[in-house]
Amino acid sequence: MDGAGYERNTFFFLGLTRVADQIITELPLTARRLVAEQEKLFLEVDRMQGEIDFRFTLFFPVALAVGVIAAGLAIPWWLVVLFTLLGIGAGFGLLRDGWRRDTERNDLLDGLIAIGKAKSLTFERLAQRAAQISPEREPMSF
Repeated sequence: MDGAGYERNTFFFLGLTRVADQIITELPLTARRLVAEQEKLFLEVDRMQGEIDFRFTLFFPVALAVGVIAAGLAIPWWLVVLFTLLGIGAGFGLLRDGWRRDTERNDLLDGLIAIGKAKSLTFERLAQRAAQISPEREPMSF
């Protein structure tokens, strides 16, 4: 491969990475835009976001509460350490489940964008730019 082809492929890859990052960054805005366009879908996405926020909010208090309760009981020190570690494990379990649900929510939004039930500003800007670059073609709708 010649140097120019390598540079072109590198810039193409970097451009795709930047577009993917932009789409991921604007997913919350895409969810809010569903309010006016697809209310039932918005309610589902909003419910998922509520579950995610709930898990992220509880992860630290659960770990702390189990440790404090264990320290307040008249039990041997090693049981206090064991219960504290179990509380920390439960807290991180909530955090991990929150991350998993966040991924599911993002996948749902990506799917809605892919089938045209939701709109993405990035895709709209890309379609406008493509229409400016090649005016002889019809612009793509997303």
